[in-house]
Amino acid sequence: MKIPAGLRSEIKEIVLKKLNQEQNKAVIYTASKLTESEIDKIVKAIPELSGKEIKQIIDESIISGFKVVIGTTVYDYTLNFKLSSLKRINI
Repeated sequence: MKIPAGLRSEIKEIVLKKLNQEQNKAVIYTASKLTESEIDKIVKAIPELSGKEIKQIIDESIISGFKVVIGTTVYDYTLNFKLSSLKRINI
């Protein structure tokens, strides 16, 4: 099925707008609620968080640490990730 050029352009514009909106948001996943001070420390440690709208999600599957998602970029500082990395290299 061929998509008309005008519709393709409209779809592209919608997708790019959505991607841009997602790049301005960040999600921090933690095992328990962080204080504002703890969130500030994470923002200072990950410069890409600066100026982003930050949402915190409690994820009970996280043993310790935190995971940050900004658009399609993931910064995983969880113990879960470290343990799974060790399993992959057979330690």
